[in-house]
Amino acid sequence: MNGRAERALVVLLLGAACKDPGPVEVRPVVLGSRPGTAMSELRSTDLAMKMRLRLRSQNEETLRRSITRGGNIVTVAFRSPGKTAGVSRFGHSLLSQEAASAYSDTVAEAAGEVVYRFKHIPAVVVRVNDPANVLALRNRPWIDYIHGNSTEARADDVWQCFYEGTPTSSGSPTDPEVLPWQVTKVRADSVWVTTTGDIDSDRALVLFDDGVDEASHTFGQYLPAGPDLYANEYAIYDTTHVAYEGLHGTAVVGVAAARWNSIGTIGIAPNAPTRIARIAWYTDSSTSAIDWTSVAIAVDNEVEFASVMSLSWSNVTSNSTPPEDLITLYSTILNAYYDYDVVFLNSTGNTSNSGKWNWPAAFPEVVGVGGTSLTGDTAVYNNYGEGNVEISAPAQSVVGVCKGGKTGTVSGTSYATPVAAGVFMLLREAHPSETAAQLRYRVRQTATTMASFQRSGYGLINAKAAVNYQYTPPPLSVTIVGQPSVASGISCTWWAIPSGGTGSYSYAWKKNGSAVGGDIDYLTTSNSGSSFTLQVTVNDGLSPPAIDSFVIEIQSGAYCE
Repeated sequence: MNGRAERALVVLLLGAACKDPGPVEVRPVVLGSRPGTAMSELRSTDLAMKMRLRLRSQNEETLRRSITRGGNIVTVAFRSPGKTAGVSRFGHSLLSQEAASAYSDTVAEAAGEVVYRFKHIPAVVVRVNDPANVLALRNRPWIDYIHGNSTEARADDVWQCFYEGTPTSSGSPTDPEVLPWQVTKVRADSVWVTTTGDIDSDRALVLFDDGVDEASHTFGQYLPAGPDLYANEYAIYDTTHVAYEGLHGTAVVGVAAARWNSIGTIGIAPNAPTRIARIAWYTDSSTSAIDWTSVAIAVDNEVEFASVMSLSWSNVTSNSTPPEDLITLYSTILNAYYDYDVVFLNSTGNTSNSGKWNWPAAFPEVVGVGGTSLTGDTAVYNNYGEGNVEISAPAQSVVGVCKGGKTGTVSGTSYATPVAAGVFMLLREAHPSETAAQLRYRVRQTATTMASFQRSGYGLINAKAAVNYQYTPPPLSVTIVGQPSVASGISCTWWAIPSGGTGSYSYAWKKNGSAVGGDIDYLTTSNSGSSFTLQVTVNDGLSPPAIDSFVIEIQSGAYCE
């Protein structure tokens, strides 16, 4: 395949720019690719657009049923009339806040009560009295999509806290006999002299769960303290069963960031600033659930405070196609990853099934965390559809704290996920200038290889090796992608797709040898009826500049769609 044909194929996969596409956000994901996924495939596979199109094609009765099942909680997203979407493939809003706010008011007036206005994407959550009122808006040119609110029962744990009593050890956190096995297995204690996750910023480890038990927090000051520990309430359903709050989240928080207090356990990153976002509720002591609208709201609201985000609940499918009603959550995750440089981790289930995928874990921008046994060399619990798992961490008999303040053991990828999240907090302190994508690269390059790549990803996470890894950026390169031919007078957009280097890029564009555009990774331009040449030069402040040129031919009838 020649270069022009390759570029045409990339454009086809990208969905190509339309006439006058407006601002398009394109950012490099060079170091954040999924195991076994070519970078060109990762960039060109616009999962969000595919999810959006499936929602738009749903028949009205299917959408009505989903709204009713979700308690008449509806998410409505907006776009500029004539545009393909309101959010770019990289999570950046393509609509002004003023326009989004005006559209939100219109929806509220026509359909119901506003529950939440998103801050970083053009969307609103409303509670409707009659689904027909919001369905009547569906074909308006400024509606991007509409979806109901899906729920998910149970977190990704095998069993909740199994009490082992309350040890009274008087040892120190460096005594091997009193360290939880998962701490030593991932070599976290080996780097505590250098990093304990205490990042020097106003950002934190954000854990999304069913809350945390206040008794466990005050018991020996086991859990991380802070004014925001209980303030972040996002569950939009009835939460009357508060007596069960923290059955799952208390252990999750402690595994990641418990402070040392001589009761027999300590977290992976024991000094990490931590925020707890409650997104789950209980119908009784054994039945817990979340709704995905609450998770999207929580991500959107917490992103400005987050360095690492960890979610130990997931949506499971029997194929590699993400549920379309997770589009809003995915948009907030894209925004967190690309605009706020947040590492997002998610558990991968517990049914050990090669034909199952967990979401959002399987999204390319998310670190899907699998589980390992007590020996650390055997995969346990997690589903492993291709691309579901990026890294693995201890998941069997993980030592934590139970609701009520007693130590105990917990199992499942629910607890592997905060182990890995704790390691990323250690890396955030040790390497504060590196991006989320670069830290993922560190972790992947230094993980202890396991038997099955598909089942365990790059292997068992290794904090010591990751912290000490001598990172060398891959060579800097750039490729222009876009339409290889256009009709006379048509305006189209072409993108610069950089890879390698330091991950911090600047851009300089030329058209037929003259400077055009600005320091941005795309160029929108028209033509005067003659073929023309685009050139982009990319610098990263360290590597030799990378340059690519692209000749665009004029062809009658060749538009940007």
